[in-house]
Amino acid sequence: MREVLPQGRVNDRDNELTVFLQQLPARCDKAKQDLLQAQRASKYYRTRYGRGLEMRRRQYQQLLNLSDAELQMWARSRLRPVRNPMKPC
Repeated sequence: MREVLPQGRVNDRDNELTVFLQQLPARCDKAKQDLLQAQRASKYYRTRYGRGLEMRRRQYQQLLNLSDAELQMWARSRLRPVRNPMKPC
């Protein structure tokens, strides 16, 4: 809040809110950019240092050990229904 408000004394609450609301979109954009950068960094370090790789290997081994019927059930459980965009609801 102190960074957004101009230096000096603002006597009028309307002026204070106007200044705050004018700078709010830029602050929201910066917060969103910071969040995206943190997500990218997190993803980078997870992939770089192999975190989660062991779990993926275990899941892959479990899939290899499944019977055909169990594998079909697993595959069907992963399907998501898709609606026809040309057909009205």
